[in-house]
Amino acid sequence: MRAEKQERRENRRRREPLSLLSLLSLLSLLVTGCLPSSNQRKLDRTLFPSDSLSREIAEAAPVDTLQFVRRVEAPAESELEYPTSFGLTSDGVVVAATRLGALVWFDAEGGYVRTQKGRVFSYPFLAGVQGDTVAVLNRGTHRVDLVVGDRSVQQVDVPEVRNGNALLTERGLFYKTAAEGEVATLHHFDLDGTERARYDLAGPYWRHLGFLRTWGDSLLVLSGYRPVVDVLTPDTRSGAVLDTLALTGFDSPQLARSRLWAAGEVDEPPLLTPASAALGDRLFVLNARPGWVRIDVFRRDEGPDGPRLLLERALVEPNPAMDSNLLFVDLAARRVSDGIEFIVLTTKPQPGLTFLKWVP
Repeated sequence: MRAEKQERRENRRRREPLSLLSLLSLLSLLVTGCLPSSNQRKLDRTLFPSDSLSREIAEAAPVDTLQFVRRVEAPAESELEYPTSFGLTSDGVVVAATRLGALVWFDAEGGYVRTQKGRVFSYPFLAGVQGDTVAVLNRGTHRVDLVVGDRSVQQVDVPEVRNGNALLTERGLFYKTAAEGEVATLHHFDLDGTERARYDLAGPYWRHLGFLRTWGDSLLVLSGYRPVVDVLTPDTRSGAVLDTLALTGFDSPQLARSRLWAAGEVDEPPLLTPASAALGDRLFVLNARPGWVRIDVFRRDEGPDGPRLLLERALVEPNPAMDSNLLFVDLAARRVSDGIEFIVLTTKPQPGLTFLKWVP
């Protein structure tokens, strides 16, 4: 019996985490997880020591209520089904319709503009916007296409992995691999495909499933499973292991389950942080909750044990309510005249964009 129990545990460890979209799970679209079901055995609620400290800080942090601006659902003619990621352009929003294999364009207010299909798109994910260039990671062909208007003007081949993630920046193209049984790695490419540098990411591969984001002159490697961020600065030498900053003050009802997943005690990992967006000296982290938008605000802090990101406050949408059908997958932030506007991409129950505003 002991041997059988150990074998079951090892099998659980070998499984890859669930994707955000079960219909696209063969491509491991994004980090994800689930809430414990009502008929599960009672789980151990013990936390990691760092999570216990974070919970204490979160309990003392102020909470602000966001202003609801508008909710826009994609019309039927957009064919937007199961979006996975989006980016802000100079005049609007562009969304990756991953299963459809298309880009769906909206104006700055969320009004539908057009759907851009083409054979170039194969399980596309948004990989950044620079000027009039939209970068698209096509996971089906392991290639990043630079799209201007209706054309792919340049292509960069990337390593063939299931959980790749890419971001076009002013410094070139970054691409993250996170494959089971291998060291998670961040690659830096020139746009001609030449690899300029490579960096290792510490810890198990599943900890590095998530988006890439810029913050000033740094690149952030986000994690959906643990409240941490790996940081690449301009001074980081090629071959180095990236430094990790903890999201100190992050709290979630799923932290205990996160510890159990890391220990191999549960079959499915919980999604903690689907996405983050940096603006100015703040990092805004989308905190996964069952039915409402919660955004945690972090600032850099030296901390007693070294650099970290410290919770400043939490932002919550008006009248939050439980709704397990709602699934938020991406986040963007932009300045408006009297504050900061957040745009949240929703996949379920209907694809759409939720606009919220915070006046600090």
